[in-house]
Amino acid sequence: MENELRGISARPKKWFGQNFLTDVSFCHRIADHITVEAGDRIVEIGPGLGLLTGALLERGYPVCAIEVDKDLSENLEKKLQKRYPKLLDIISANVFRVIDEGSIKDSDIIVSNLPFNISSSIMGKLLDSTDLRRGKSNFKKAVIMFQREFTERLVAPSGGKDYGRISVMFQVKMDWEVLFNVPRDRFYPVPKVDATVISFGPRRQPNKVPLDDRVFSSLVALMFRNRRKKIKNSLRNGSIGPEIPDNTVIEVLERRGIGDMRPEELEPGEFVDISNDLISGIG
Repeated sequence: MENELRGISARPKKWFGQNFLTDVSFCHRIADHITVEAGDRIVEIGPGLGLLTGALLERGYPVCAIEVDKDLSENLEKKLQKRYPKLLDIISANVFRVIDEGSIKDSDIIVSNLPFNISSSIMGKLLDSTDLRRGKSNFKKAVIMFQREFTERLVAPSGGKDYGRISVMFQVKMDWEVLFNVPRDRFYPVPKVDATVISFGPRRQPNKVPLDDRVFSSLVALMFRNRRKKIKNSLRNGSIGPEIPDNTVIEVLERRGIGDMRPEELEPGEFVDISNDLISGIG
């Protein structure tokens, strides 16, 4: 790994959050959890030195690799493009720009050993793109390696310190399976934490569906911004939006009997119920 980086006059860049997976067996384990159907494409975020990319290409999967580091994207082209000219497409760009341009489609499978420093931002993009009511999302499935603590936050049950805004949004919108852990010593340079690989995708049969994604997202964000406050003290004075009057908020909280509770005491589906009641004006 170090020799390859020296060979392309490169080194891990802290500002990109680069920690390269060095154990190819974990790359094959990730690939084993991916099934590509006709019309599907794998979008790999941050392919780095291409270990996971190679494992995917070996299976005959079409891969669009998005790499912001030009040294690495040029190396990837030399290393794999000639061997898999019809399967590999390399985009040298910031992944957020690619997402905002709409280049990732609902038939795409997102795969990544994701830089830990962009985990929250990428997950936010994927959650924001998923509208259960309209059955819309800009991806079909994702198999992503996150920092272990971040994965624990995604799937955390209510009532604990790890349970928060992203837990609610993720659990309402996604089906998921935690696959396996990857020890920190399987990376170069060695990070301070272990990693976890998780598979997830938009819910096919959602338990609860927000009537208005914007109101639902605003509600959850507001309540966890003041997570130590009682709910009735957070949802006042037009805090959700001018279209939700105070009297409706008060009526909904009284009807559900949750005004004196704190947000971490609510199950994910209860946030959907509150949001939908506010939209419907039920009280």
